[in-house]
Formats: sequence, structure tokens, C-alpha cells
Amino acid sequence: MTGFSEQYRIFKENEWYYSKSKHGNLISDYILQKLLSENKIIKMKAGLYRWVNIYSEGQDEIIDIAMIVPEGVFCLHTALYFHNLTSFVSPFYQIAIPRNQRIPTGTVNLPLKIKKWKGRFFDMGIGLKTFGDYNLRVYNIEKTLCDCVRFRKEIGTQTLKEALSTYLNSKKNNYYKLMQFAEVLNVKKTLKDYCEMLI
Repeated sequence: MTGFSEQYRIFKENEWYYSKSKHGNLISDYILQKLLSENKIIKMKAGLYRWVNIYSEGQDEIIDIAMIVPEGVFCLHTALYFHNLTSFVSPFYQIAIPRNQRIPTGTVNLPLKIKKWKGRFFDMGIGLKTFGDYNLRVYNIEKTLCDCVRFRKEIGTQTLKEALSTYLNSKKNNYYKLMQFAEVLNVKKTLKDYCEMLI
């Protein structure tokens, strides 16, 4: 029981996730296999494990995705959801990674679409959003709206208009900041046309 308590403590102190690349060999392969066989943990990808039944109410596989793709940033529909800008519920989570990064293993069976963006298209506007007990990397509102203009055929015109209208009618809107992002991301003219249509 002492041995099990120690493994439990290690997982708990690391937010219920254990990464061999991050934590080294605190837990031996033998013990990990034993915990797996006893259904106390699940293997998410090579070297990454999660304790079972850890989620509080309202938490779900989006945490797993953030752990499997630690360099990723939630974008497009998923970011719109975090910013309360759409009523549309996508069947997929969307996350961006640097263009030169390989798609992480462990994502095959997840409801996930991965975007590979380079330079400013990836680096700009990265922020954090609290989700339950976790901080997730999510693009800020202005960057998200510009990305939605860039991928408007994928996002859908109605969703884009809804998101922009909600933003423009919000007391927290910052039109100047929005246009700054739009200029750098090469969507300023298109975005202005949409905004003028909605105002």
C-alpha cells in the first residue's frame, strides 16, 4: 500500500498527469505497467499517462488534448467557444501548432483538427484561459476573429457574422486592436467589410 500511495502522490502533485520526458523515471516502467493493468491510469501516448476519473464537473477531453499537444494553441471554433462568441458547437476541437512541428502521437482517436501555422500566424495573440483547474493556451479574441476571417469558408459565414456581431456589441470590444491584428495577418480589408456590414 505504501508503494501505491507514493505513485498516487506523484500523479496528484503533477495535476494527475505523468510524463516520462518531464518527470524522468520517478515511476518505473514495471509500476506503470502494473497501474495500467489495474486500470488506475491510462496511456495517452508514448511516455504520457493520466490517472483515471480525475475530471471535475465540466471538465473533459480538452485537458487531455492540451497535455498531448503542449505547444498547441486552441483556435477557430474552439477559441470562439472559450470567448463566448458563438452558439455553434463544433464536433471537433481545433488547435494550432508551429508549422515545423510534427503532429504528436496520441491524437489519432481524439475529436481533433490540427492546424499548422508559421511565423506571426502562430505566434501572435497567444493567451491563457482557465478551464476548471487548468490553464489552457487559447488565442485572444482579436486574433481568433482574424483567424476566422482567414478560414471563413471552413468556419462558415453565419458563425463568423455571429462572432463578429457579438464582439462589436460587447463593452469589451477594442476595434483599434482588432484592426491592428487584421493588418498584420493580411485580412484588414475583408474584416472591415464584414464589420461595416454588421454595424
